[in-house]
Amino acid sequence: DPCLDVVGRRVPNYFVDRRAVNTQTEITGIAEMAHGMTDGDVAIIFPEGTRTNPKKQAQVLQKLRDRDPQRGALLAGLKYLLPPKFAGAAALIAAVPSADVITVSHVGFDGLNNFRGMLSQVAAKQSAARVVITRHARENIPSGADFVAWLDAQWLEMDRKLSEIMLLAKRGEI
Repeated sequence: DPCLDVVGRRVPNYFVDRRAVNTQTEITGIAEMAHGMTDGDVAIIFPEGTRTNPKKQAQVLQKLRDRDPQRGALLAGLKYLLPPKFAGAAALIAAVPSADVITVSHVGFDGLNNFRGMLSQVAAKQSAARVVITRHARENIPSGADFVAWLDAQWLEMDRKLSEIMLLAKRGEI
């Protein structure tokens, strides 16, 4: 989090207001930030909108089931991730139509969101972090309603991989 603040003040960015009543303003802000990006640029978006914990995950999944029962049922099995919010990600990739997409998921960074947490995790000799990075060629990324299904499939796959990593870690195999 501190890095986001430091870097965010020095490079072009758009910090989404997660509590905004008018989400279209936020989506427009993302698209405007991405306008003019070139092959050497990178944009980062967090489609989940926030960090997760079991209580937050249960609340978000329930809201999704209430709003979209079919999508809620599809994503109900997520163990480690929150369901992605697709509008901002769709706006970002629409604004940069030639860009590939890279998905990143991780475990092992728990408690590292402030200096006190970092010190306590180092002192506890927290197990190593694991990161899964996947590049998706732009020609394989659909648009419109198909994009939502594609993004949900990516989230389910990331969650499955994190589940495998956690199982191997519990067994002491990694």
